[in-house]
Amino acid sequence: MNSFEVLVVDIFEKKANEMKFVEMALQNPNGIHDFFNNFALNLAQYYFENKITYEVCDFVATWLSGVMINEKFLSIEGYEVPSPAYDVFLAFDAGEYTHSNDDENIDPVNKYTNRQIEAILNANQRT
Repeated sequence: MNSFEVLVVDIFEKKANEMKFVEMALQNPNGIHDFFNNFALNLAQYYFENKITYEVCDFVATWLSGVMINEKFLSIEGYEVPSPAYDVFLAFDAGEYTHSNDDENIDPVNKYTNRQIEAILNANQRT
């Protein structure tokens, strides 16, 4: 496994150290937003290529969204929650529930998550 895959597994198995992840983001030479966006886009790419399951990606994206609103980042002048990282979170979040206008037989992952992930990857030239 490469370092990204190890980190994803550690997050999913609740072994990841959030503060270490925060420090990695703060030390990224290309900036915090770049760190979060690349991590989220890699997660989306792995999902799109069927290398990681929806359940793992949903958990990791939710964890990442919590990190992105960490007080260390929110206190930085000019910091905004990065996009497309937040968009990746929203795409996985959309697969968690039946939407109000949908029949209960509709699979929200197929209808919402998969389409949104593909659109995010296309917009960021990842497909």
